[in-house]
Amino acid sequence: MYHNHSNVGPTMFRVFKPVIDELLNEIENPKTTTSKNVLANIVESETAYEIQLSVSGHTKETVKIKIEDNVLKVEGTAQPTDVNFKLKEFGVRSFTRSFNLPKNIDKNQIQARFENGILLVTIAKSALVSTKVEII
Repeated sequence: MYHNHSNVGPTMFRVFKPVIDELLNEIENPKTTTSKNVLANIVESETAYEIQLSVSGHTKETVKIKIEDNVLKVEGTAQPTDVNFKLKEFGVRSFTRSFNLPKNIDKNQIQARFENGILLVTIAKSALVSTKVEII
């Protein structure tokens, strides 16, 4: 049986137009994101922690790293482009990631470098003073 839904089309469009507009706006003007778009690995060795962040397309000029109140904060800022894409399936997005740091780090021994689209942040462990009391 055929149903004529000709009057449903405009009504459905009005209902979904704000949702569609919001999605299109997000594509044109991406917001800062957290972990959804910047994946991380954390590796611990005997002497350091290494945080690996997947930040393809970012450079040292677009990424800032800082420590505040024992929290490592990494921010990446997308740069505007005047490229006229015929097809755009990926792009460089702004992001913010924060990591609570353990107490056994040396805040003066932090290094960062890019390697194949991965930001590697290495944080040295501090020498812990032993509180063990030896009984004589």
